[in-house]
Amino acid sequence: ASAVLSSLGIVILVFGFFLYRQVLDPFFPKKEGRNVIATLEPEGKAEVQLVLSGHHDSARIFNFYVDKPELYSRRVYGGIGSVVALWLGSIAVSAVSGWALGTPLFGLDILRALSALAFLAALPLVLPLWGFASDEGTPGAGDNMAASAIALEVFKEFAARRAAGSGLKRTRLVFASFDAEEAGLRGARAFARGHKAEFAATPTYGYNMDCIYSLSNLRILTSDLNDFVKLDPEAASRLADLASGEKILAPKVPLAFLTGGTDAAELQAAGARAASLVAMRWGNDDRANAYHTPADRPEAVDPGAVEALIRLGIRF
Repeated sequence: ASAVLSSLGIVILVFGFFLYRQVLDPFFPKKEGRNVIATLEPEGKAEVQLVLSGHHDSARIFNFYVDKPELYSRRVYGGIGSVVALWLGSIAVSAVSGWALGTPLFGLDILRALSALAFLAALPLVLPLWGFASDEGTPGAGDNMAASAIALEVFKEFAARRAAGSGLKRTRLVFASFDAEEAGLRGARAFARGHKAEFAATPTYGYNMDCIYSLSNLRILTSDLNDFVKLDPEAASRLADLASGEKILAPKVPLAFLTGGTDAAELQAAGARAASLVAMRWGNDDRANAYHTPADRPEAVDPGAVEALIRLGIRF
């Protein structure tokens, strides 16, 4: 029973937490999310389109970032590592017990006793995960309403150009502020699945932004969703070249395992050529002080990062 239940827990961990699949949805009441979408058609026939995106839902406060944030990695890796170790241990005990069924086996009782002790030793590492997130949400300025505001500014610039008679000739712009990103990229997933055929018919690029805190930490992601989804290399290279031309330092980096994901992953999975930019230190050992905390207010957002991403979005 222990082996079966812990295996089920690992499946939920991998598909729910690592891959953002909706494995537990049938056990919870449904809620309605709302994406905010606007489309600006070109002067001629649309031959290509660009989705400019952020998300407007804010995260629940991560208690691990508020209480002794320097211990974040130890707490997360220790907790998840203990779960995995106990899972493997339960399988080993189950296998040995099954092999020894009806046969006296020296050491089986010792193995079971050691397993029980391991479980007790792991409890202090596993139990804190229950309080990982608070029921209270953050203000959500840098993560990620600043990104939605940037996307809107780029969109408004081209709307003004079209009104003045100098609009884009063949590029359709789609402004998208997604909901439920913090609940596993669900708003972007709904949008991307609903437009998959359109992505196939019209070459589509994505300019997605997340966690806009610091210009000095601006990065162009080459992968997403805990490094399981590879983003479009051409889009990333074009952005890097444009950033260099604008004297904006924005190196290309992969998204590290266990650091989450951005809405670009869902655009890419649906056939768009997505790029994603982040403007913060993005690692389990080092993230912005305001990230997923009550300090995520407008003053935590670097105006220089906002301006740079508006300029870069217009160039892109």
